[in-house]
Amino acid sequence: MFTLTCLGTNGLYPDNLSPTSGYLVNFDDKNILIDCGSGILNKLKSIILPENLDALILTHYHFDHVSDVGVLSYYLQTKNKKIKVFAPNDNSNFQKLIEQSPFLDFVPIDSNVNLNIGDAKIKFYKMNHPVLTFGVRIEYKGKTFSYTSDSNLTDNYEKLLSNCDLAVMDSGFLFENWQQDKPLISAYHIGLLAKTYGTKRVLISHFNPSLEREKIIKEAMGECDTVEPAQLKTYII
Repeated sequence: MFTLTCLGTNGLYPDNLSPTSGYLVNFDDKNILIDCGSGILNKLKSIILPENLDALILTHYHFDHVSDVGVLSYYLQTKNKKIKVFAPNDNSNFQKLIEQSPFLDFVPIDSNVNLNIGDAKIKFYKMNHPVLTFGVRIEYKGKTFSYTSDSNLTDNYEKLLSNCDLAVMDSGFLFENWQQDKPLISAYHIGLLAKTYGTKRVLISHFNPSLEREKIIKEAMGECDTVEPAQLKTYII
């Protein structure tokens, strides 16, 4: 079975509804954590032992996507375990912290990297964000999951979303507040992109806690009936 468990769906900072970004992908006996934001380690521990992760993929180094990586390293230290961390190679200070941890094995990613874990093929696509950021596409036995991470408009949405069975798409604005120089697309764009590329099911995520969640959901769903809000639960891909 090919599944996605949403561990955190907020952007910027956690609130009583959700931690920030974190998604657990499972197939066969493999477990891949994509992003590790604030509050994710505790959620992860309620589902699997973190030392049993086959990989951690970080899409970029903004705190709402990586802030629990440090405490994950401490946890692994107590188990004397080491996991691979696939992440952008931008020579940032956060990257250096990962490289310095004896319990995190840093492996750089870019758009030319095709990663195989078990029977899954994983591809990375550069996104349009202020820091080096990659969307993730995982293909497994005829099914596809994609995660856009944070991005404004880019041609790579087509590669991520076309013929995709389940996608998590990050937003941060209502259309009335969106501009081309913003770091993310609006909720309206999520619906538009899903409809344009025929994505079978889309979970809108990265909710801005300072905005009314229902307005974000309504705007995205108004453009495409395959869009729904990401919830803290497990989905079959």
